Amino acid sequence: MKKYLLIIGMLILPLVCYADCMFKILNYADSPVTVKIGFYRGESEEFIAEPATTSIRSLHNQYACNGSSIAGLGVVYVSFPKDPDHAGAIYLPRSGTIKLQGDFTGTPDGRLMRADNGTTVWLNTTDLAIDAETFQLKLNFTGRPNSFVAGTQ
Repeated sequence: MKKYLLIIGMLILPLVCYADCMFKILNYADSPVTVKIGFYRGESEEFIAEPATTSIRSLHNQYACNGSSIAGLGVVYVSFPKDPDHAGAIYLPRSGTIKLQGDFTGTPDGRLMRADNGTTVWLNTTDLAIDAETFQLKLNFTGRPNSFVAGTQ
């Protein structure tokens, strides 16, 4: 009898144990960017990160943001489907860091990518934490500021 209860418990446990992962996209650029967030082989969502805003979305899944699969790989991702160089980011559990993806020129913590309107923006992971509940990325403006901005004259 105990064996049957254990088997039933193991089958039900994945159905009732869930974690929410909050994805934060800090868009400091002046252009909207289409973002796709999700878990490999799980939930995903696509939305537009509006200019000069922080977009927050939460997904419900059995894995935490910093969880790993049986193979030891990260399970969360962020991609930018309208970028011609396939920009994106994944979590690497072994190093506990966010790794940028796609064909790019940049550094390990930042890269150039294109916004939806073709404007160049800088995708950045510097000083952004990933933990069990939050996955953050930052998009910065890379163009020249206009002459009316304080301190540029």
